[in-house]
Amino acid sequence: MPYFDTKNGIVYAPENPELYGLYLLLKKHYEVLGNSKFYDDLIQTYESLDQSYKEKK
Repeated sequence: MPYFDTKNGIVYAPENPELYGLYLLLKKHYEVLGNSKFYDDLIQTYESLDQSYKEKK
């Protein structure tokens, strides 16, 4: 399973294919946005959406 490391831990590729574009955006822009509150909020939203998908599955 693809993943990348951030200062707050590992971010895994989503199980929901609709979130894969957001995952790629987060991975691509980590170097530039990684130290911002905005980026942390995006990661939290991404992980929350993927978790909701897993629970519905």
